[in-house]
Amino acid sequence: MALSAMLLWPMTANADIIQRHVFTAISSGQDSEGAEVLTVAEATACGGNQLRMKEGMLENEDEYADLRSGLIQRIHDKTPMAVTLFDCPVGKTGEEAVPFARMIAGCGPSSCFDDKARLYLDEELMPQVKERSPYLLVLPLPKAALPGTWKVEIFDTIRRDVVRISGQTDAADFVSGKMVGDYRDYDSDGNIGSQVRLDANGRKHGVATTYFDDGKLESLGQWRDGLPVGVQNSYHRNGKLYIRLVYNEKGELLSTEQFNEQGVLVHSDGQMSKK
Repeated sequence: MALSAMLLWPMTANADIIQRHVFTAISSGQDSEGAEVLTVAEATACGGNQLRMKEGMLENEDEYADLRSGLIQRIHDKTPMAVTLFDCPVGKTGEEAVPFARMIAGCGPSSCFDDKARLYLDEELMPQVKERSPYLLVLPLPKAALPGTWKVEIFDTIRRDVVRISGQTDAADFVSGKMVGDYRDYDSDGNIGSQVRLDANGRKHGVATTYFDDGKLESLGQWRDGLPVGVQNSYHRNGKLYIRLVYNEKGELLSTEQFNEQGVLVHSDGQMSKK
């Protein structure tokens, strides 16, 4: 999970947002974009109780007319369906704020065990199709303590009770924002891997630490405006100092020292020690 990749946000890729829905109504006509509007019993991941479907946009193999007639029957029967949205229209109003469905399918054990919406993400936390996604994020996001931010808990898609990343984002839809404030990531067993504080621009700012899989300290250093400053220490698994890097206030490397597992200096500023 590369934190550096998240600093490239905002992202424009389409998301794969999957949620169980019970349809309650379908519009009798089309909107200005040629889409039909479906009403659902529970709010979508984007907020509101409507979504749109349009012939040519749905990835269902069924003919559009057959799908539509099947939906009318499911509205009558109140049968839940698994709905995949392209994304949440950020900053839109009116009918443009209503999300488009990518796929509407029958429910399965992995898609309809609850009514929560799930955004699927790849290793770089970019939106990804469900089948290739190692991570998922439950939507909508709750508000965080930091004003103007939302709480983020990204889970493993295999072990769905294991949090892999926690922190805050400055966008309610996650996709259009960036991580800010306290950030932590964890391995597949739930052990902490690293923690750092991010500024309002998503840059490292403050003390950053990483850990070995047994919880022991692996590295410790200070960051300012996304640049390392002062002393940056890395450690052997036995706790002895491994590498010490010293940076100036501009983030420029001034000196390097390397130590063996016994704590003996073996390398300094590119020159081998005679010890």
